[in-house]
Amino acid sequence: TLYPEVDYVFSGFRHAAELVVEAYSISIEPVLRQLFNEGVRHNIFLRAMQKLGLPADEYLIKKMVTAYRHAPSPLQPYSDFSLLCEFARRHQLSMAIHTDGIPSVQHMKIRRLGICSAFRHILCTDDLGGPAFRKPHPTSYHALLHNMGVSPKETLLIADNPLKDFVTPRALGIRCVRIRRPDGLYASQEPTTTEFLPHAEITGFHQLNELSDLTFLSS
Repeated sequence: TLYPEVDYVFSGFRHAAELVVEAYSISIEPVLRQLFNEGVRHNIFLRAMQKLGLPADEYLIKKMVTAYRHAPSPLQPYSDFSLLCEFARRHQLSMAIHTDGIPSVQHMKIRRLGICSAFRHILCTDDLGGPAFRKPHPTSYHALLHNMGVSPKETLLIADNPLKDFVTPRALGIRCVRIRRPDGLYASQEPTTTEFLPHAEITGFHQLNELSDLTFLSS
């Protein structure tokens, strides 16, 4: 939603690949990128090692996963992130981040993006009790509304994954907008039923001002 996910992935690959260079003097990064572009999302480090004829060193692979998750290089938000901030200022809105994943990894991503100061609250669903509380579990939405001091009808949610992002907030009465960027990881995903549909769809933050039925923002 806020940054190109592939930038995070490839940055992690670069950091993890350094360990293979140290161990075997061979670059695994091109193979990792190739597998990712082919749609591989599970056991990608093992698959890459096998593709290069390297031993399936479990200890090294664990180190690669850790290096991937904690790559230190800065990340850049989408260039239109400033338009989101401008939209929020114009409508006197406070912003929050609502994210799934390992808390230490997610908080590091946000620090690498350098955008913490733009948000009043950051909620990682795992902090509520582990992966069972990830979207679309309702607990995190109730917690976020409580922490922000707003009702569902005063809330606008912008997200990109129709398989989990909209079904619960829509049921709670939250206005949902899907951002379907052409390069987004979920751009080709479609809602499975009408309950998973957003109320509106945009391709970038530049279209926020074109949305209709946002009169509640000024109430």
